[in-house]
Amino acid sequence: MFRRLFSQFRNSSLVHATGIYTFTGIINGSVIFFLLPILTRYLSPEEYGLVSMFRVLVSFAFPLIGFFQSVGREYFDRERLDFPAYVANVLLTIFVNAGMVGIILYLLSGSIYNLTSFPAVWLWAVLLFALGKSLVQSVLVLWRVQVKPKPYGSFQISQSLTAFVMAIVLVVALKLGWKGAIKADAFAMGLFGLLAIYFIHRAGLIRLSFNLSYIRDIFLFSAPLILHSWGRTIVTMADRVFITKMVGIGDTGLYAAGYQVGMIIFLVTQSFNNAWVPYLFGRLKEDDERSKLKIVRFTYTIFPVFLARLWCWD
Repeated sequence: MFRRLFSQFRNSSLVHATGIYTFTGIINGSVIFFLLPILTRYLSPEEYGLVSMFRVLVSFAFPLIGFFQSVGREYFDRERLDFPAYVANVLLTIFVNAGMVGIILYLLSGSIYNLTSFPAVWLWAVLLFALGKSLVQSVLVLWRVQVKPKPYGSFQISQSLTAFVMAIVLVVALKLGWKGAIKADAFAMGLFGLLAIYFIHRAGLIRLSFNLSYIRDIFLFSAPLILHSWGRTIVTMADRVFITKMVGIGDTGLYAAGYQVGMIIFLVTQSFNNAWVPYLFGRLKEDDERSKLKIVRFTYTIFPVFLARLWCWD
């Protein structure tokens, strides 16, 4: 009986999809991990600070553009509406929002520069990245609700690897500095935004038909999420703005690089802690001197390893 249950569990679509999503997350995280030492080697602290501020600005612009969330909900009620027309109205809303955000960025470009030290002439990259990401997320949502983990994972991994290769070419080979790093992110995301539209259209999920009722539903669902997204951004990234304003963009670059290294170390130590805690308390419960001695010896061995990771980081 247990063998049959295990076989059913192993072959279930849920386990299969979970494995693909997990693998995709690991690959995307690995790309960021391998790109970090390259950027910190070829970019000065000031340049890395500008790249960091670019990501902060994207985090604020993206929620204003990306009104794609309702697609996932309406997919399960697609029998009661014209779903291809609904998807088309979602895409239309995204492009209209992008135009409005572009105007806002242009009008506030001076204030943005004073606050973040990010050049106004490069705000187009913020707009392109946020627009491309909104389109990419639209097709990813559709694939997720359709239970298509393979195209979901392949698309995400391809986008990450494309951005990685472009960053290597522009930053390392052509030595374009921070401009190359930002171009790599913006152009890769813009390219995959176009591919997202192509895949949605190929699936027959776009029918051009303006529907005010659909537009209203899209706004009512997505607009309240803006403040939620901004709140998360303020908590996680506002420190970079304060450092830039109070100290300088170079110090922001050092802080951002250190933060990334800290996150990598945190993930490693968190994974170890998840395994260590139950092991530790299981041995302590035995109340055996030999087990306690093994614990002490192990801690004397493992903690220097974690400290060495800090000292050996270049």
